[in-house]
Amino acid sequence: MKRRSGHPADGRGGHPADGRGGPGAGGAGGGDAAASVAGCRFVTRVADIGGLAALVPELSIARAFLDGAMGFATVAGDPPRRAAVVVGDIVLLLGRPGRDVLDAARSQPGEELHLLPAADSWRPLRTALIAEGARPYTREIFVWQAFDRRRFERVRAELPPGCEVVPIDRPVAAALLTEPWSRDSVANFGTPERYVREAFGSVVMCGARPVAVAGCYTRYANGIEVQVDTHQEFRRRGFARAACCALIAEALGRGVDVHWDAMNAASAALARSIGYTSSERYECLEVTRTGASS
Repeated sequence: MKRRSGHPADGRGGHPADGRGGPGAGGAGGGDAAASVAGCRFVTRVADIGGLAALVPELSIARAFLDGAMGFATVAGDPPRRAAVVVGDIVLLLGRPGRDVLDAARSQPGEELHLLPAADSWRPLRTALIAEGARPYTREIFVWQAFDRRRFERVRAELPPGCEVVPIDRPVAAALLTEPWSRDSVANFGTPERYVREAFGSVVMCGARPVAVAGCYTRYANGIEVQVDTHQEFRRRGFARAACCALIAEALGRGVDVHWDAMNAASAALARSIGYTSSERYECLEVTRTGASS
């Protein structure tokens, strides 16, 4: 879903994030986190945020947490009064406003978090964060219209000699995790083994070198959020489009919906070129994390 600011990835952009676990889980995930930061508990089960679960908005990114697939929440109060649900680097603020749940989320390693719209009662916190240097920006949700498999074959045929689209297997996932430009496409699953077990994706290889990747930012019951990244030296040459077409073809074969949430103009343009149509725009806020960068 995310496309990192300052890095015009053509798709979603995730973060070397958390998989399922709480603080320091690094994607290995599973179970309940007993740790506490800023007086808040870290939890991984929907049941542990109590009635706040009913406040989670109808966004595909939230499904990963609601379905128990990935993400965690920082919770204040017992019973929970407020929570910050974190999936990758996306944050949903729920319940009675309070900075503690966000501070706990920000304490985890990484570079930035992206706050999705919250209830109006959270507006004073948003205003304070902007005064402290947080960056407001607009995201755009795209919906699927129709996938033309002939277009995919044309895009594949237009790849230069020596380049081909291949599935993300374990060795490819491991290689993608080692490169700063590509790790966002697989990192939310923590390990190559978990990625190939729970997700799928496509990569354009030129020789032995990956140059563009379309992967799963999140995976849940019947859908994925797409993440697309292209090596800086190979942008604007159709490689990202080829990787995306292959990913979508694979998703359709699995009966899986492919959701697209664009963080920047490059991502939006790529979505349109493949066959997506803009559905809505919404305001988001980028804040830095306070934990050590991973």
